[in-house]
Amino acid sequence: MLKSSEESLIDNTLYVLSCIASGNSKHKKIVLEDRYLLRAFELLKTTESSSIKIAAINLMLNLVYKESDQLGDSKARKNVIDLGLIEVLESMRKKENDPNVKGNIDRLLRKVVE
Repeated sequence: MLKSSEESLIDNTLYVLSCIASGNSKHKKIVLEDRYLLRAFELLKTTESSSIKIAAINLMLNLVYKESDQLGDSKARKNVIDLGLIEVLESMRKKENDPNVKGNIDRLLRKVVE
């Protein structure tokens, strides 16, 4: 179990990375290539903290988000799919008790498969 200060640090770091991932393709590439996505994915699978789960989901949402007039970042989308994200999210959704986490899982699933 994480200490409150560790949880806060991880949570804030994920939100900084999420902001970077919401940028252009060069910004997304930084998050994809520097193993930040892999670490966020591991946190998503292993943490009990709802705030860390939501922050990790936000990071992934910003990576796969596409503007209505753009094609989106297909490399980011492919990377999260290749990690097995869809299966993990579907499994998590069944077990998750926090409605906020469930709602974010649903948002990410919709974005990944659209």
